[in-house]
Amino acid sequence: MTDSTIRPRQRQVFAPLVVAFLVLCIGADQPTLRPANDPLAKQSDFLPVDEAFALSVRLAQGILSARWDMPDGYYLYRHGFSIEGGEGIELATPAIPAGKAKVDEYFGASEVYYSQVEIVATVNKRRADSLTVQVTYQGCADYGLCYPPQRRLVSFSGRETQAVISRVARATKPDVP
Repeated sequence: MTDSTIRPRQRQVFAPLVVAFLVLCIGADQPTLRPANDPLAKQSDFLPVDEAFALSVRLAQGILSARWDMPDGYYLYRHGFSIEGGEGIELATPAIPAGKAKVDEYFGASEVYYSQVEIVATVNKRRADSLTVQVTYQGCADYGLCYPPQRRLVSFSGRETQAVISRVARATKPDVP
């Protein structure tokens, strides 16, 4: 079909469709920053949970401390923290520092931590050289992804007298009710 055989009405419909198609094709590979509530934001645009919230745990001189380091744009919720002693250890209630007030779309008014946070718990009783504790936390990314609650089992062996970074392993069930 040549241009002379296309009727004026067909040109009015066809031309905008061609322009729209070209715009879509040209812009398809361009990265976009999506708002927090955009359902089209892809999970692959975000860091894996263990990179977003790098956890290290120490046990030294009767103090258990858990520290998270986070890149810009990621934060942890105060209400998501817990440290529980397993068999062979009894812990005091963890001391959690004051955080930053934030109102977000997932939990409303909350207290959060950016960059890094450390919580500590005193060891009340230790009845074994080898022991395991469970560390629980939850965080989000500013650009629209809220990670499910995370649970990590942390194992220690021997009687540490200095700070020892433990081996952190995922619990068998990543979700926490």
